[in-house]
Amino acid sequence: MEFSGESEQDNPVIPPFVVLMTLLLAVMASILLASVLTLGWARWQGVELISALQTLDETSARSARDFARIVNLLNHVATFTCSALLVAVLLARRAWGRFFSMQTWPDWRSLGLGIVFILSSFPIAQITYWLNHVLVMWLYERFQILGWAVSMEKTTNSMLKGLLVMEHPAELGLNLLVVAVAPALGEELLFRGILQKQLARLMRQPVFAIWLTALIFSAIHGQFLGFLPRVVLGAALGYLFYWSGNLWLPIVAHFVTNAMQVVAQYASGGQLAQTEVNAPSIGAWLLLLPAIALLLFIGYRLRLRNLPPTVT
Repeated sequence: MEFSGESEQDNPVIPPFVVLMTLLLAVMASILLASVLTLGWARWQGVELISALQTLDETSARSARDFARIVNLLNHVATFTCSALLVAVLLARRAWGRFFSMQTWPDWRSLGLGIVFILSSFPIAQITYWLNHVLVMWLYERFQILGWAVSMEKTTNSMLKGLLVMEHPAELGLNLLVVAVAPALGEELLFRGILQKQLARLMRQPVFAIWLTALIFSAIHGQFLGFLPRVVLGAALGYLFYWSGNLWLPIVAHFVTNAMQVVAQYASGGQLAQTEVNAPSIGAWLLLLPAIALLLFIGYRLRLRNLPPTVT
């Protein structure tokens, strides 16, 4: 399945430094656009933006929850999706599919492998989440540092719990759009489709580019108690892109990961909201080595399917 009707002459070899500088400028412009859109939405709704977001929690009314969801959607689409697409339009024109390495839709076997691959990273993410939490809290309690991170995490978690309250199927649909569709598309276009790909070209070290992009991907979320597991997720998505050479695989895998959490929260009636971080179960530790082995096996199989990345 071909996308965008591009040709070789539409796809000049663009120096990676030029792409990265253009991306930086596009992100800055898109952040400004996000501010204008969210402030405009708040004024139209007659709501004070900062106060509405800071006071959102599980007891908030549906109108407050939906307001925050739209704010998050506008901010995410403007910051990530628009900036990535702006770079593609400026530098690749009609060759945007080739630019992002998404000019063809992967076959269903590759998609299945990609989904199993990302799900196999869950035991690693669970253990690193616990280790991350223990380390941050130890530094905070022992040396009284990282207090700002703990305070920020409490505010963010309160807002997330409010967003994940879903009393109607329409709220489930909106949350899937905000939490699953928008991040899967926008974040993968920007982080894997541009940043990782161009860093790999610039440094000629694709594995280093995967992990550097994963670190930036995690840091940009501003949730430091979940920093390490998000690095794991970012690296898993990065390897999925590197091994397959097709951006649609990490997009689909990212969507499945986030959508599963939203649907599980809705199906449980909100009972999955985590109030404390417990040590991983024995089962999680026992699954660690098999999970790593499965990740390596699937990566090997994807590599064998010979879908090399397209250089832009």
